[in-house]
Amino acid sequence: MRDVVASIESEFERYRKMGEGAFGQVPDGELGRAAEGNGNSMATLVQHISGNFRSRFTDFLTSDGEKPWRDREAEFAGRPMSRRELRAAWDEGWEVLKSSLEGLSDDDLGRSVVIRDQPLSVREALLRSLAHLSYHVGQMVMLGRAIQGEHWRFLTIPPGRSAEYNRAPSLEKAPAAAATAQDDIAERIVKAVTGPVWHGPALEELLRDVTAPEAAARPSSGKHSIGEIVLHVRFWCDDSLRRLPAPGSPAAALPEPAQGEDWPALPRSDEQAWKRIVAGLAESHRALAAAVKLLSPDLLPARIPGRKVTYEDMLRGVVEHAAYHGGQVAILRRSLRG
Repeated sequence: MRDVVASIESEFERYRKMGEGAFGQVPDGELGRAAEGNGNSMATLVQHISGNFRSRFTDFLTSDGEKPWRDREAEFAGRPMSRRELRAAWDEGWEVLKSSLEGLSDDDLGRSVVIRDQPLSVREALLRSLAHLSYHVGQMVMLGRAIQGEHWRFLTIPPGRSAEYNRAPSLEKAPAAAATAQDDIAERIVKAVTGPVWHGPALEELLRDVTAPEAAARPSSGKHSIGEIVLHVRFWCDDSLRRLPAPGSPAAALPEPAQGEDWPALPRSDEQAWKRIVAGLAESHRALAAAVKLLSPDLLPARIPGRKVTYEDMLRGVVEHAAYHGGQVAILRRSLRG
């Protein structure tokens, strides 16, 4: 069987399409344009994701994931590359990943691989690679939107169309089979915010020295502030928690959030109030993790009443969602400090 591996494959593919949707909208002359605050360009992010995949998944089961031939620093060097060269590099990385995943079954998930001499299970290596991808795709989307402005084509639910999407959620993926790993999911939910995560600083680490004025600042028009992103991430964590049935109780369909409800306005706050908001982000994820540990493994592959996805899809999505927006917070934080 390879139900769990297939579920992970589908998540990689979902973020591949999102990354390509961002990459494809940026004009050729803007591919090397750095993000605000001397951040990474679209070209750099494409090269880095590709280089990471080629290194990690070449001879995935039999060699160290950090290959001696990889030049990671060159991935961030910002050398000029044409769209054709970047697309070739992107496709090459994805082909290596695809070839490696196709050879895996669920029985392989408990096997051991090595990255920088550190042993990991195959499951751990795949999920941390998925989190790394979602982190950087979040940056690609933010960068693409900043470059394109009003010409940006939304890759997820466009503003003002949440109710329409909820009536016909054509973008949702099919439910995946259960991975009997409530403790693993719970741990990843907490680490997504508190760290450590290998792909970069976790949200709480990024927010540790962010001030209240920085949290409220908008570096450029049309972007959400750091504070709004924090409240947005917490909203979906809390929403996931309330959709989990209590032990021994039947699952029930709950109404979807009202239009715009998932992007709460950041209240005026001093430093202490802002610190409480940041602390609340971690508290919400710990509460969800505690509830996940109490779930029956039979619930994970079940569809959520009123939705097209499973409980496991939703819970793993909380982890990816935090990584995705963590990448954006990293860009905003850097841009505010020049």
